[in-house]
Amino acid sequence: MSAGVGEAHGSSAPGGNPYLTLQQEIRGRGAPESRLLFAVAVAGPLLFLAIGLLAGVHGAVVALLVLLPTPALGVALGLSRRAVWPALDVLSWLDRQAADDWRREVGGSAPRNASAARAWLEIHRAGSGPEWARATALVLAGRIPAARQAISAMTLDTPEDRRRRLELELVVAAGEGLPIHTAAVEASIREDPDLAPAEVAVHLAYHRALAEVEGGRLGLPPLLAARASLGRLPSDLAWRMWLFRFQYAVASLLIGTWLLVTVLVGLATSGGVVWF
Repeated sequence: MSAGVGEAHGSSAPGGNPYLTLQQEIRGRGAPESRLLFAVAVAGPLLFLAIGLLAGVHGAVVALLVLLPTPALGVALGLSRRAVWPALDVLSWLDRQAADDWRREVGGSAPRNASAARAWLEIHRAGSGPEWARATALVLAGRIPAARQAISAMTLDTPEDRRRRLELELVVAAGEGLPIHTAAVEASIREDPDLAPAEVAVHLAYHRALAEVEGGRLGLPPLLAARASLGRLPSDLAWRMWLFRFQYAVASLLIGTWLLVTVLVGLATSGGVVWF
């Protein structure tokens, strides 16, 4: 829950929201830069295809121009962030755990932004689901007074209940620009008997990283140190991580392949000579 809520809760405080700062530190690129890089990934193959056709070069050379330079740039961009891959694995694993908890205890997919949270709240009235889920949705929707009320009403019957409540209190405090104090959350993590040792290590590392960011330091070292405790990632998550790391290369390669297939089909159906 921690990583997912922190990533989606977008109300940044004057001094900086440590959840958002940590996400930016690990993921490396904001939305504007990501959109620009995707635009380059799409435009690159188109540009090289046009250059090759206008220059009248051999078809195989055109194919290489379309399929190599822009994807190679995407691979280089992915490799440039290789030092943070282990920390990104940790955040993604936490997000996966949060999503699994939501599906198991609430049903469906958890909202990931304010509009989705508002839509979820419209359908799920108070008392229709777990208290922690409603409190989470209220935080994401930016309804902070209502979120604080919902959080204060959360039960503390189990260590997990206490941990979830403390985590949500931290998210709200960070979003409002208040100092966050992770000691109580860390104690609740250690006291939760339902958490496996690897989960304890990762949750503690995440909150230590937040504390480091709160103090104006880098949050990367605790997450890097925690990666070994996860061992081998589940295969589906591992595949998603590789796709994310090289997302611009994959997007460019798919666009380039589609362009070449389109040209071949167009030439074939128009009765022209296939130049490959």
